[in-house]
Order: sequence, then structure tokens, then C-alpha cells
Amino acid sequence: MSDLLSIASAPLIWIGLRPARRAAVNPVIEAQIDSDRGLVGDHAGRNADRRVTLITTVDIDAVAQSLGQVIDPAALRRNLLLDTTNAFLRAGQRYVAGEVILEISGPCAPCARMREVLGEAGFQAMRGHGGMTARVIRGGWLRVGDQFKPLQRDLFE
Repeated sequence: MSDLLSIASAPLIWIGLRPARRAAVNPVIEAQIDSDRGLVGDHAGRNADRRVTLITTVDIDAVAQSLGQVIDPAALRRNLLLDTTNAFLRAGQRYVAGEVILEISGPCAPCARMREVLGEAGFQAMRGHGGMTARVIRGGWLRVGDQFKPLQRDLFE
């Protein structure tokens, strides 16, 4: 299958927790994900379809190139950063990493906070490069270095 259609595997290279709305993002090397709350220690996760947010290095690089500056993953306020040459995570696809299974629920559009942090140009650059949201299918521990792999879904599900 083409790299444009799916990723075979991508390492998780960064985890960020947002302890409160508008609080600084705390990078951690491991995190527990609860199926009912999302990342333990992260303020978000109330909405089942948005328990976890993900972004790839391709997305961050696209925003950085557009702005002509290096972008700290914490500035984008996503929970997980995957190191991959492929920016396309498909809605409905399930992925396993560590003990956790996530299902991509949709795009994570830039919010007004991104306009504050990155300016109008950065906000516009994030359109289409804001990452994805996910629901938690199975909770557990996730660690930097875990491989993020797509799961084959049962054809008769």
C-alpha cells in the first residue's frame, strides 16, 4: 500500500499533557490513557470523540516551513506527536501503541488559541495540518518510543 494511504508504523516521539485550560503543556515520557477520560492529567477528554489529539512531524514541518520558524510541539497543544513522513491518518482507522488502542475520529482544526500563539499566518498554516482527534478503544500506558501501528479491522464488524 502506498505511503500516501496509510502508515506501516510510526514512533511516538512526544507526549504532552495540558493540566488546565490555557495552562502550559507539560511534556512527559509516559502517560496513562483512560477510556472514559482520555489522558490522565490532561484537562480535555470530556468529548468521547476527542479524548486524545495527535499530530505528525509532517504537519508540524508544514506549519514551520510556512512561518519560516521552528515550532515547539507544545505550542500546538496536541497530546501525541508521531514521527512519520506521512501526514495522513484516516478517520475510522484504529491504531495500537503500547497498551492503547485509539480510533481516529476526525480532524483537529486549529482553534482561536492557535491564532494567539502563532498569529494569523500560523493559524492559516494549521488549516489542514492541525492533526487528528481520537476516541479511546482500549486504555493503558503509552510511552515515548512506542510504535504507532494501524490495526486491521474485522471486515464483518
